[in-house]
Formats: sequence, structure tokens, C-alpha cells
Amino acid sequence: MSIRVVSALLVAACLAACNGSSNTAASRTADPGAALQQSLEVSAGGPYVAKAGLPITLRGTYTVADQVDASDRLTVIGRALQAYLAANGSYPPAALLNASGQATVSWRVLILPYLGEQALYDKFDLSKPWNDPANQPLLSSMPSVFQATGGAAGSTETGFAGVAGVGSLFGNNSAALNGGLSVSAITGGATMHIAVGPVGSNVHLQWSEPGDIDIATATQLGTPNGFSGAGHAFTPLLFLDGTVRLIPDNINAFAMIGWARLTGPHCTCTPPNQFDAGLRAFWDLDGSGTYSTVGANATYVPSRPGTYYVALRVIDRFGGEYNSTATVEAR
Repeated sequence: MSIRVVSALLVAACLAACNGSSNTAASRTADPGAALQQSLEVSAGGPYVAKAGLPITLRGTYTVADQVDASDRLTVIGRALQAYLAANGSYPPAALLNASGQATVSWRVLILPYLGEQALYDKFDLSKPWNDPANQPLLSSMPSVFQATGGAAGSTETGFAGVAGVGSLFGNNSAALNGGLSVSAITGGATMHIAVGPVGSNVHLQWSEPGDIDIATATQLGTPNGFSGAGHAFTPLLFLDGTVRLIPDNINAFAMIGWARLTGPHCTCTPPNQFDAGLRAFWDLDGSGTYSTVGANATYVPSRPGTYYVALRVIDRFGGEYNSTATVEAR
């Protein structure tokens, strides 16, 4: 796809997203709010035991069924990308090139030292392709962080791919292949751009093999040929700032293009935090019915011995409200 065509799509993205256009492609569900009501699991934790007058930490949790594993792995991958950036001054290239200009291994291999896998990294001959006899046996050593949620035991296919396409983090252009993108080349800011996501069932990539998903041809989330979460309405995506966001599968396709394009003209009217699940947690610590303490974790100090009740409330962007209570036994 030419740069001119991509730029035209980006202009359309800004106009469509700012005007509230929706994606007309079929998605797994048209009602992400209803899907959350069926799948969000909330717990206030406990029961807790405390000593009167001393603080304890209340640890609430809220998880979307089938998304926790992928989100956790994306978080680890995000930390490795940030560590690579800090050490090298740029993000990893989509693929390493040898002296002959041949793509050898994927960025997934290049971040191995930042995943605690230095020994595995040292076994690769980076001058040779991933499927060369020198490297192919290493397919069976795929780190668990790259394994798909519910993937078959012994599989050597990655469950996660980067965003490819012109102007993306792992763009199909010589700059990305040779040196990786620097922070200065990113025009929209780290919070605005997608880096990595879980792949659909029709995406088959060996974990060390160069290859990712071109967002220009796979804008629809939740489909077999693009990025797809394990649930029924959301796909977790890693953004460049390290945040993993649950994005509804019916998100505007133009917004996806804008989030993918890191360089050149950029649309600023579709911040992802206005479109994700928007899960937020609040505590009622005194039984007043007022949920004034923000966050999944909260500090609680029982004033005297006795049994106390605390409540956790989680709300989402779609008007859903989820509640859980716990007891605190103060001695």
C-alpha cells in the first residue's frame, strides 16, 4: 500500500472517528457492555485479619474471563520492548537483516535478553534465517510468554504479533527492518499507538519467524486473520506506553489505522482511553454507601477490635456496575 493511500486513509480516520462513525464490519458481538456483564469477575478479596489501629492492604481484583492470561503476557512483552528501547535507543526492528539483506529472525528473538532469556538468545546464529538448520531446532524452545492462551502443548507458533504496515512499529519498510524506530520518529505519542496484540486462529507464525499483522488489511478486531482476544467482545492490545487496554471488537476501523500509524500525519481525536473497557475500581471502607477510595488496592485501618465489612465497586464505560464485599476481622 502506498504512502499516499495510507495518508488518505488516516485523513478518513480522523474525520470518521471524530464524527462518531462505527465499524460496519461484522464483529463477535455488537454489545460489549452486555459481554462484560457476563464475563467480568470482581472480588474484594479477604477475608482479612488485622490488628486494631494498624493498616492493612485490601486487594481487590477485577478480571475479564479469558483475557487475563493474554493481558499479563502482553504486559511482560511491553516491559521487554521498553528495556530494549532504553538499551539500544530504538525499538527492535521487525526483523534482523544479515549482510546479504536477508531477513533472519523476528523482533521476538531480539527481545529475548530483556525477557530473561539471554542463554536462548545466545544460541541463535543471527546471520542465518530462522529456519536455517542452525536455528530451526530452537523453535521448540519458545518462551511461554509468546504462547497463545489455550495454545496446544508443544506448539512453536506465536500467539502474539506486532503491528505491521507503513508507518507502524514493525512497518514493512527498510528503516524499520534495519534499525528500528526511535522515539523521535513517533509523532502521536506512546499512549496513542498499538505495538502488539494476540493473533487470530488463522494467523500461523513460528515464533522466531519474521512476520506480523498489517493493520491496513486487518483493521477488524476479533477476526481469525487479524488480532483477536480469547473472549467474545474485546481484544487486549499493548500500546507503546506499556499499557494493555481491552478494546471492543466493534471499534471503528479508521481509529485502528490511526493507532497503528506512528510516523507522519497523525490523528489526535481518538485517544484509546476513550474507547477501551474503561474499568475503574472504588472502595466503600466505612459502610456509608459512598465509594470514595479509588483503585484496586486500598489501605484500611480498623479503629478497634471487631468485624468490619468493606465493599468494592467496579464500573465500566458502558454503564455496568459490579460489586463485591469482604470482611475484616480486627483483633
